Amino acid sequence: MRQIFIGSLLFYAVTSHLFAQNAAATAASPTDEQDRKIEILSQEIEKLKAGKELFPTVKETGKYGLGPAASKVYDVQQGVSIGGYGELLYQRFDSTNQQGTDVTNSHIDQTDFVRAIVYFGYKFNDKMVFNSEIEVEHAKEISLEFAYLDYLWRPWLSFRAGKVLVPMGLINELHEPTVYLGAKRPATEQFIIPSTWGENGMGAFGTTGDFSYKAFVLTGFDALGSANGGSVDGFNGASGLREGRQDGGEAKSVSFAGVARADYVGLQGLLAGLSGYYGRAGHNFKTPIDIWIVDAHADARYGGLLARTVVAYSRVGNVTDLYQQQQSAGTLTSSASAVGSDLYGGYVELGYDVLHHFDAGQELVAFGRFERVDTQHKQPAGFQRDGALDRTIYTLGFRYKPIVQLAAKAEYQIIRNGAQTGVNQLNISLGYIF
Repeated sequence: MRQIFIGSLLFYAVTSHLFAQNAAATAASPTDEQDRKIEILSQEIEKLKAGKELFPTVKETGKYGLGPAASKVYDVQQGVSIGGYGELLYQRFDSTNQQGTDVTNSHIDQTDFVRAIVYFGYKFNDKMVFNSEIEVEHAKEISLEFAYLDYLWRPWLSFRAGKVLVPMGLINELHEPTVYLGAKRPATEQFIIPSTWGENGMGAFGTTGDFSYKAFVLTGFDALGSANGGSVDGFNGASGLREGRQDGGEAKSVSFAGVARADYVGLQGLLAGLSGYYGRAGHNFKTPIDIWIVDAHADARYGGLLARTVVAYSRVGNVTDLYQQQQSAGTLTSSASAVGSDLYGGYVELGYDVLHHFDAGQELVAFGRFERVDTQHKQPAGFQRDGALDRTIYTLGFRYKPIVQLAAKAEYQIIRNGAQTGVNQLNISLGYIF
């Protein structure tokens, strides 16, 4: 009987304790459930913050001379940033040239996914930043446009090292398709300033007062290219300096180059400045080949009016020796295909946003451009001249931006040259940034 009584007391104590625990849990469950939901919500918010940090919003303007998408890493508090851009281009050529000769077999209409870009950056802290641009060109060729480290010491003095964009003209650094007006880049900034142009190097940049500047020491051109064991084609008349770019890959470094740029940025909507480049492009070739490039540039926007201009001039030293080496190697067959001792190009472009007074969220710019380019402006005595390389290009078109990140463009180009073989063309493009 005693054992039964003790057992009953134990049973009562245990059940009473369990009941009390259950009652307490039941009473506290609404608060606990609320706390649990708040914790889950906090975790989801942190995930959203991480995603926003990884993909910050593209702004209308960039930083440090770069385009809006290329500048995204500078707006991240810390960690990874991803952006990019791309452009699709359709080209339709006239069936006859300026003489009326049929050119349908040599000028075939084409559609090209010209570029698909991914920007990948990492911000270590407020001072140290890594930024890069990886490009797939013509849907099949992969290249590294730039990859550098910045040390942002002071607004007036910061440092950059790696594969850097050469700070010349308006397109080379600001080459995202939503930034400039045309469906195609101006010829001046393809053949005289060979955009997009990046080389291995290091230097400084900053802004002081109303002026910004950049100055770098770089690997230079390889003027002879494959004629002297190089991995590039080398200079030629048709493409000017473009095929001499080493682009940072196993770049010959017997000789180096220097570039400097200064811009006035004291008025909102205006950028105007000068840049200069000097380097030797012969490397281990017996005769030095000096390269000089200078340019003046301006870009302005006031209300709905847009205007820009670039004038560039280049001089190539010892063109005679350069051509003889290329001819003996079989890379050039006549002096008419050689690069000139002097090259020049320039354009003036005007546009107006017809939606400026109607819808601030969209843009429709009608524009026109006049351009002259000659990659054989001067040649040594006895050299032949290819009149087709003295080009005059008239461009009329429009750019429509429904939002900041998208641009649809159409233009018609009237192309004239000294050989009377210019062929007009229609260009239509679709570009995006993110």
